[in-house]
Amino acid sequence: MDSLLCPEVGNVRFVGIWGMGGIGKTTIARAVYDKINHHFEGHCFLADVKGRFPSTDASEAPLDMQAEILSSITNMKVKVGHSEILRNGFQKMMERVGKKKVLLVLDNVESSSQIEALIGKQPSFGGGSRIIITTRDKQSLSRLGDQIYEPELLNDDDALGLFMQYALSTKQPTEEYIDLSGHFIKYAQGLPLALKVLGAFLDNKSVLVWKDELKKIARNPHLGIQKVLRTSFDGLDGLQKEIFLDIACFFKQMKKDFATRIMEGCDFHPHTGLDVLVGRALVTLSSDGVLEMHDLLEEMGREILRQECIKEPGRRSRLWSYEDVHHVLTQKTVRNTLPSPPLM
Repeated sequence: MDSLLCPEVGNVRFVGIWGMGGIGKTTIARAVYDKINHHFEGHCFLADVKGRFPSTDASEAPLDMQAEILSSITNMKVKVGHSEILRNGFQKMMERVGKKKVLLVLDNVESSSQIEALIGKQPSFGGGSRIIITTRDKQSLSRLGDQIYEPELLNDDDALGLFMQYALSTKQPTEEYIDLSGHFIKYAQGLPLALKVLGAFLDNKSVLVWKDELKKIARNPHLGIQKVLRTSFDGLDGLQKEIFLDIACFFKQMKKDFATRIMEGCDFHPHTGLDVLVGRALVTLSSDGVLEMHDLLEEMGREILRQECIKEPGRRSRLWSYEDVHHVLTQKTVRNTLPSPPLM
């Protein structure tokens, strides 16, 4: 991050933090903000931009967010219903910031239109200002060029340290706890969110509870983790969701060219759809053209399909496990139509 922020450079600089849900974008942005905000004349951390925007229109920023930015940067108390905001407009009031060197974090941005609605196309911040934007959608950061930081999944050692911090905050780790921790580390696959959520739940719990939780997540996804990951899926259009579910069930670790030929036969427009999935960090493409997906995203996709009909696999739109396929064929309970390649 330091190399992207370039504190010694005097121009206005935008820096994006992009990655899948739960990888730590907000945590990183907050840590950077807390570390460097004292170097700026004004600063503001605007949390959860996506959640505070009206779902129907991203072109006009809510007054409460505009008031928060102005209050923080100018050190003036600006109320939501401030008559001057309504009378003169937010952009005119932002001109008062003038040549101030400011630090602004826009957290959890969904689109570039939200950025423009909040600070305009050409914000008038002073030299040395830094605007940090966290998002799951890389397209939102298209104007930033190479100034994008991509957090990596944690390695096993760092994952264990983070998990222990939450799971054994008041206990000395015994050999049995350490052994069980390894199974949770494997499940989380380096995703900080999963490590924190699981660790916080297991804190001060007995070994028996730890073992029960391992059995539980082996059968059913953890709801707290899935809720965060699901928001990225819910933001897709219909065909993009179909492509995501196909990859989760059939095409993970498959060559992209082969998978796209199959999806083209289903009229899924896979090239456009895959670009969106990659841009939203739901799918990655290896250097040799193989489709990859985090295990917890794969699990989420399959759980979405399982929820189509929990008791009867034959009424689901996709089948991927041998047991379910065998059940459907022997019991003759398959649906009349399937929207995607059946029974692969």
